[in-house]
Amino acid sequence: MLIKFRTWELRSLCPPSGPTACTCIHDPKQNITGPFDDSVDSFQALYNFVLCNPGFCECPGKREMVDARPPPLKAVLDVCPNGRIKRCLCENKKDKLKECYFKHLFPALHRN
Repeated sequence: MLIKFRTWELRSLCPPSGPTACTCIHDPKQNITGPFDDSVDSFQALYNFVLCNPGFCECPGKREMVDARPPPLKAVLDVCPNGRIKRCLCENKKDKLKECYFKHLFPALHRN
């Protein structure tokens, strides 16, 4: 049900067929090109939504990327610039902490 809802969300942000590519919430340095629809490829869509979770997406015909993050995650992630959460502190020139992405919080889901 969650995958169907996220598919609907992405299609409504980029009508009629959804985005062409997205950055991953779980790893902002990673980009995916889909599919974002479980009716096209259910296994790949599951992988994209669970292990990547589309964040900012490119839509056909739009110049700016659209924010496809779920509202509860936006509230948390907007505390710091995109991809720069460091143990709940924003990155600055003095911090020596390793970058912290969602993939580091759930290491069992990510093998790289």
